[in-house]
Amino acid sequence: MELSQQTCVPCHGGIEPMALNESLAQLRELDGWSLNDAGHIHRDYSSEDFAQALAFANSVGRIAEKQGHHPNLNI
Repeated sequence: MELSQQTCVPCHGGIEPMALNESLAQLRELDGWSLNDAGHIHRDYSSEDFAQALAFANSVGRIAEKQGHHPNLNI
């Protein structure tokens, strides 16, 4: 199953992060994403104005809430 078709399984602490080689393998399926210095996946998006950026963040928020996953979003 493609990564984009999977659902998030929230962790509740005490779970080791994915190994670097596994993270890099998963990233091959994610166009535009990279691994930051802390080992977290990261992607920058841009929009024409603040209202569009806020609408996008709200869309991500609705999906994240359904998945039980709460990513860091910076506008």
